[in-house]
Amino acid sequence: MTGATRDRLAPFAAALCTALAAPPATSGWAALLLSVLAVGFWTLGLHGATSDRGAFMAGGVAVGGASLFILHWTPMAAAPYLGLWGGVLGWLAIVGLHGVVGGAVGLVVRRLRHTVPKPLLMGAAWGMVDWAPGAIPWVGIPWPSLAWALLDTPLLAGTAVFGASGFGVLAAMAWSGLPSSPSMGGRIFWAVGPLLLWAGAPLLLPAVDPSASRDHAHLESAASVPAPGEGAHAERATITWDRDRALLGDDAAIRASVSAFLENIAPALPEGVPSLWPEAPLVSLLGQDPDVLSYLQTVQQAGENTSGAGAVAGVHALVGGRRFNTLVRTGGRDEAPVGVHRKRYLVPGIERTHLSGAGRPAVDRRPGRGLAPGAGALPFPWGDRDVGALLCFEILHPGEAARLRRRGATLLLQATHDAMLSSAGRRQHEAMVRVRAAEFRLPILRAALGGEGMAVGADGRRLDPIRSTPVLDGVGRSLGRVDTFVLPQAPDSPPSAWVVPLTGPLALAILLFPMAAEWRRRRWLRGFTPS
Repeated sequence: MTGATRDRLAPFAAALCTALAAPPATSGWAALLLSVLAVGFWTLGLHGATSDRGAFMAGGVAVGGASLFILHWTPMAAAPYLGLWGGVLGWLAIVGLHGVVGGAVGLVVRRLRHTVPKPLLMGAAWGMVDWAPGAIPWVGIPWPSLAWALLDTPLLAGTAVFGASGFGVLAAMAWSGLPSSPSMGGRIFWAVGPLLLWAGAPLLLPAVDPSASRDHAHLESAASVPAPGEGAHAERATITWDRDRALLGDDAAIRASVSAFLENIAPALPEGVPSLWPEAPLVSLLGQDPDVLSYLQTVQQAGENTSGAGAVAGVHALVGGRRFNTLVRTGGRDEAPVGVHRKRYLVPGIERTHLSGAGRPAVDRRPGRGLAPGAGALPFPWGDRDVGALLCFEILHPGEAARLRRRGATLLLQATHDAMLSSAGRRQHEAMVRVRAAEFRLPILRAALGGEGMAVGADGRRLDPIRSTPVLDGVGRSLGRVDTFVLPQAPDSPPSAWVVPLTGPLALAILLFPMAAEWRRRRWLRGFTPS
C-alpha cells in the first residue's frame, strides 16, 4: 500500500474505529484500544491531506462517518414525531453537521500545519471537534465523544482532571508529536508522556468514597441501613417506568399505561424515602389535563412523608405564555410544587422548532412540539443535599453539569424519557451518565421512562440498590420498578469543573488567532509591491 492510499483510507478507518468503540459494540479495554487507534487514524488522515479539498474531506469523513454509524438509531427515534422520512432527514442533518465541523477543522489544520506546532495544533483540533457541534446556537447537537471508551477501565479517573474531551486531546497530541520529534527521547516522551499525565494526575485528588460504589449486600439488614439524611450517606429512590415504544403516537394507550402505573405504584414506594420520577410521562399541561393532575398528586403523596424533602418529577408547565419541559419538587401536604429546572437543551425538530412556533400555546396540543428553552438552573436543596438537575438530552452537554458542580451541587439528578430510543441509543445514553459522574466526581441518580433507572457513584461505577421492588398490575405483569439506593457524599469539586468550560474556547483561540494572523499577513503581502 502506497503512502497516498494509506492517507486516503485513514479517515474511513478512523470513523470505523470510533463507531466500534461506542456502546454497545464493545466495552472495556477493547473499546479503549479502538478509540486510541481512531485518534491515530484521524491524525494520519489530516496530516496526509495534500490539498484543501482533501483536508476537508478527511476531517468530514472521519467525524461524519463516525456519527453516521454511532447514531444509526436516530431515524427510528424521530419517526413517531417527524415521520420515517422526516427522521431520516433529521439523521442526515445531524451527520452532515458533524461532517461539516470535522471538515472545517481539517481545513484549518492544513492551513496552520506550518504555523502551529503539530501536537498543539492537533490537540486543539480534537478539542474543537468535541466541543463545536454542541455549542452551535439553536442546534446544539453534541458529537459522540470517545469518553465512553474509558468506562470500566482505570483511565476513566482522568476525566476528573482534564474533562471527557481531554482524553482525545492528549491522544491527538501524542500521535502528532511522535513522528514529528527528531530524537528518540522526544519520541518516547510523546509516546509515554500524555499517558502518564492522564493516569497520574487523578492520584493527586482526594479519594472517592468506595463504600457505596460496590456491592451493598452488607446493607440489606434494616439495622445497618442509615436513616434518610443521616451520616455520610442517604437513601434515595428512583423510578424505572416501563413504556413500550409501540405506544408512541397513541395518546389513548399512553394515558391507559399512565393510569395503570399510578394505580399500582404506591406499594412499591419506600416509606419516608425521597424519590426521583422520570421526565414528563404526558406532554399535556398541568391545569389543563386531569391525567397530568392525577400524576402530580401521586408524586405529591410519595413525597409527603420525607421530612420535607419531597419528590422530584417531570411535567410540562406554562409560564408567562411559554411552555417548558420542567422538573418540579413537591413538598408537604400543604405545599405547592416548586419548579427547580426548565430544560435548556431541546432536541431540534422534536421538542423545539421554529416552524411550529416555539412556546406558543396554540401548538400545545401537538405532542412534543412548541417547547421553549429554559435558562441555566441552579442547585436546589433536596433533603440533606444541594442537587443539580438535568433533563434527558442535557446529560450530553458537559458544560451544564460543570456549572452545577461549580455552584455547589453534591448530587446530580437526571430525569429522562428513553422510550423512543433503540437498545443502542439507550446504552449510549446510560454510558454518558456514568461518564459525567466520573468527570465531575458527582453521584448521579437517574429515573427513566422507557429506559433504565439507576444510580452511579462519583467514580462512574453503577451502584447496587439496597431494595428493588417491582410495580405490578392486577394480573402480575411488570409495569416498572422502584430502586432504593444509599448514595455517598461527593468529594470536593475536581479540576474538570473549571477545565471543561474552557476546553472548547481555548481550542478555538489556538486555531482562530493564527488563522487571523495568517490572513492579515497574506493580505499585506498581496498589497506589497517592491519599488
